Amino acid sequence: MSRRARIALKAAIWGVCLAPLATLLTWFARDDLTANPISFVTTTLGDWTLRILVASLAMTPLRLVLGAAWPITLRRLLGLFAFFYVCLHASVWIVLDFFFDWPRMWEDIVKRPYITMGMLRRRGSGCLDGSV
Repeated sequence: MSRRARIALKAAIWGVCLAPLATLLTWFARDDLTANPISFVTTTLGDWTLRILVASLAMTPLRLVLGAAWPITLRRLLGLFAFFYVCLHASVWIVLDFFFDWPRMWEDIVKRPYITMGMLRRRGSGCLDGSV
């Protein structure tokens, strides 16, 4: 893949990855964020985090299947967008949903096992118990 094609592909990924945020901002400006806007924004950001993370993780198998190196050049960009969206997701949850009420946040984390597992996951580990 040529340098010009890689730049065009990265620009397209920037556009696709920023489109959900632009859509949320448009809905916010039109006051069209459903009856429970905080929950809607938190869920939307979480959904897009997972989608972009899966796309990032799919780059290595795609490289192996296609036998081309260009998917690896997109992995870092997609990973950074996934990190951006997870930071937005966590910020909305901490600031807007609970407004820094740490005891209530802790109760919410303990009450929901999927949040607990996400919080317990070790950084850089491939699985929950860190055995990889």
